[in-house]
Amino acid sequence: MKLSLRVRTIIPIALTIVIFGLFAVGSISWFARDNLLDGAQKDLELIVHEKSREIGRLFDTSQKLAKTLSQNSFLISYLENDEEIIYQDEHILEHFEQGNIGGQYSAIYVMGVDGVTYVSTDEAFVGNNYGFRPYFKGAVQGESVVSVARGVTSGKLGYYFSHPVYSQDDIIGVVVAKLNPDLVQDYISFGELGDGFHVMFTDQYGVVVYSDISERLFRSVGALDKDVITFIKDERTYEGVEIRPLQYDDVQDVIRAGSGVATIWIYDEMDAKDELLVVDYVEGYPFYLIVEQDVETFVRPIN
Repeated sequence: MKLSLRVRTIIPIALTIVIFGLFAVGSISWFARDNLLDGAQKDLELIVHEKSREIGRLFDTSQKLAKTLSQNSFLISYLENDEEIIYQDEHILEHFEQGNIGGQYSAIYVMGVDGVTYVSTDEAFVGNNYGFRPYFKGAVQGESVVSVARGVTSGKLGYYFSHPVYSQDDIIGVVVAKLNPDLVQDYISFGELGDGFHVMFTDQYGVVVYSDISERLFRSVGALDKDVITFIKDERTYEGVEIRPLQYDDVQDVIRAGSGVATIWIYDEMDAKDELLVVDYVEGYPFYLIVEQDVETFVRPIN
């Protein structure tokens, strides 16, 4: 059957309209997806940055507590009389317990310049020598130190805030406040954002000290340098734990370079997903907050 001239004219026009229509729909969808991803990235960057600031304020409070406790006149007199040190002196213990408002600290203790613990709110620490810890080594040299470690006595993770105790210009001891990690985890929680989000909190080397995925704990986000692995072992930071790398080498590079803040788009081969990772450092402290989001959660509304 022969088609009329009119029909033969209409068919190419109709096909052209359909083709251009599909192209237009595809273009609009692509631009919508691009704009959605850009907006979602900026929103996530702001959220992560604010979370980092909140953690920083918590750490500020802990650092100030260690300093305040170290300046107590009874404590200074106690350490000055180093030939008659009384372990678990009740006056010093009361001073520390009063400082532990709300039980936020799993232990508050004082060490002599030899690293031995004299008084502690956790009695298991008394008499132990923690002179190998970075928080002691730095404080006994006059620094105010913040570090994270897995306790060799308790076996539990803690954030340690130390400050030297001075008698005139001489350092005569070190005060340490061990912050309960549950408090930090409360600040890091991203549960209100819904599905598709995962979080990691790392030390200065990229070792995960908190994650909503428990299998990531005490793993590095990417491959660590050999000298870093040796240093961590020598310092007994995570004693009894083998630190194995995750697949986020790009994030590890950011931490290794000390870049501070970064946004990284990756294809996660292990999860078989496109992902957005936002990395932000806790200003003034040796920690990084990393939030990972499945890109599918961005584009689902326009699919």
